[in-house]
Amino acid sequence: MEVMDAAAQRRIGRIRQAARTVLGRRNREHPTVQEVTVDPSPSPVDLHFLEEQLNSYNIRSTGVPYGDWIAVFCRDETSAIVAGVSAWTWGNCLEITYFWVREDLRGKGYGTRLLTAVEQEGLARGCRLALLNTFSFQAPTFYHKLGYTTFGMVDDYLDGCARYYLRKILVGAD
Repeated sequence: MEVMDAAAQRRIGRIRQAARTVLGRRNREHPTVQEVTVDPSPSPVDLHFLEEQLNSYNIRSTGVPYGDWIAVFCRDETSAIVAGVSAWTWGNCLEITYFWVREDLRGKGYGTRLLTAVEQEGLARGCRLALLNTFSFQAPTFYHKLGYTTFGMVDDYLDGCARYYLRKILVGAD
């Protein structure tokens, strides 16, 4: 085993210190990934961060500006929501995210009115296509009656239940 003189040890020490300084500086700018963790209950802040990062990437990649939300509601005399639909518009697409009608109001035209209203707002924003998904125990027949067509399906998404992906070319679109 070779023994280093004091001068060599000092040189090696300075090299190591310089390397630690450079690595430390780099790690502050872009820290090294330490671990992958599962978060069974992610915070809304963390989920919003992911959404913003993906949206930022999508905008840079496509040149299409950031989209916007739409919501249409039915309220009772106390202003409580009894039915509603939310959707996201981006580019030429209206993507329906949530659609719910209180059970005692189903079959009375509220769903059709809500869906028509959100589609009309999508058209006003330049959308030509509407997308949504639903389960076999929800309302695929309702959407088919209103002009939606199934373009994809996942059997047994839940035991014995399929998930359908539907689309509709919006009337009045160029």
